[in-house]
Amino acid sequence: MPLPPPAASAVSELPEPGQHPPAPSQDLELPGQASLLASEPQTSGESIRQPMEREEQLEETLQYQAQVIWRLEGDKAELKGLIRDLTAQLEDREAELGMAQASLEQQRQEVKELEQQLQQSDTERRVLLDIVHELKVTQEWWGNVRVFCRVHPLLASEQGAQKGMGHLYFPPGDKKTLVFSRPGETYVGHRRKNKDFPFTFDRIFPPSASQEEVFEEVALLVQSALDGNHVCIFAYGQMGSGKTYTMEGPKEVSPDTAGLIPWAVQQVFRASREMEAKGWKHLFHASYLEIYNEALWDLLVPPAERSSNLKIRLVNKVTKKVHVPGLSCVSITSEEEVLELLQTAKAQRATAKMRLNEHSSRSHGIFQLHIEGQKASHELCTSAVLNLVDLAGSERLDKSQPTGEQEKETQAINSSLYNLSRVIMAVSKKGGHVPYSDNKMTYLLQEFLGGSSKTLMLVNISPSEENLAESLRSLRIADLVSVRLARGGGSCLDGGP
Repeated sequence: MPLPPPAASAVSELPEPGQHPPAPSQDLELPGQASLLASEPQTSGESIRQPMEREEQLEETLQYQAQVIWRLEGDKAELKGLIRDLTAQLEDREAELGMAQASLEQQRQEVKELEQQLQQSDTERRVLLDIVHELKVTQEWWGNVRVFCRVHPLLASEQGAQKGMGHLYFPPGDKKTLVFSRPGETYVGHRRKNKDFPFTFDRIFPPSASQEEVFEEVALLVQSALDGNHVCIFAYGQMGSGKTYTMEGPKEVSPDTAGLIPWAVQQVFRASREMEAKGWKHLFHASYLEIYNEALWDLLVPPAERSSNLKIRLVNKVTKKVHVPGLSCVSITSEEEVLELLQTAKAQRATAKMRLNEHSSRSHGIFQLHIEGQKASHELCTSAVLNLVDLAGSERLDKSQPTGEQEKETQAINSSLYNLSRVIMAVSKKGGHVPYSDNKMTYLLQEFLGGSSKTLMLVNISPSEENLAESLRSLRIADLVSVRLARGGGSCLDGGP
């Protein structure tokens, strides 16, 4: 270890060059040197101990880092194994994905082919539906007009006045023929035999027929409206013959007694829901008006809110499309909403107490269900109107004995019914002039009575012997538009069929 430098006083007393050094001084500080020499071993020990401690710390650090490195090497190996597993799984998933994509592409192709087959089947179904409809009309093509006849049961008030219905005969197994028998004229001492009038229509319903049986025969027409064809169904007949019952049902409607309108609405919405699976979507709007004394009134608007009777505007002379400005056309989404509208309209329709009927409809009620269909995947659209018409009853003035305003009502009703029969007869002939403009009802419905539209005239007759003449007249008018007319038959208004 180097010695400490000499004190400053000692340095200052060094001899100059060439001089002899002075003799040692007896006053040197020997105790200070001894102190320095005594502390030297302690300083040397600390200098040795510090590196050793540092070395121990470094060794501990090295051991810790070695352990960390060992653990990291283990984690690394584990991660490499995990990466290998994940890589293998990824390769498997990619292989599965490739297979799934190939399968998906195959399924897409199959779906496309099935959609094409479905579309073709749907088109074929519509064609077959039209063929079935026409075959139900007749085996010979003659048009889109059909005629049904329904005989309602004897009312409680009528059962005491007659025994049975001997003047009406329904041949067993024949659902299209009705024989109407009228008593012969009586002379002194003699009475001629009854005169029989056989009538043949597309379908005849005896008094035992239920509401459901009647609708089953009408269901094809209702489906045709959902497929895009205009449909018009009339309930025709004398006052009190059961027209309103057939179309709407009684006041207190039940599933067994519901009329054609509730049945038709239920079928339309049920079929619409089924067609949703095929990609079809439908929108529905409903209106209900009455024609009273040749004036049009909106039955969905309270009488106090009606400003004036409605007018008919011809929109297109070629298609015979008309429009009624101001007529309510309500958007509906369920059959329940339609039934509520029917109740609203029924409460506001013009009726009167007549001699032949306690609650006689004095107006023609016209319910229209507008149907818009769309199948976006094939760019298909359909548009049609289902018309369900409850006509006012025909009547003989000398029998119903109306007076005053009711006499004018009766005259207007009989005139419009006669004009309607002339229009339907002209349409069934498929050619020549059709007198649509002769009255408000046929002018309003002209778009739905000709062309590809389908028309059903449902004649209702009473089985009461008291109404023999009027029932026979209703049957004769119906016969004018029946299949017999298309085969060359003439008018039977003035003679027997």
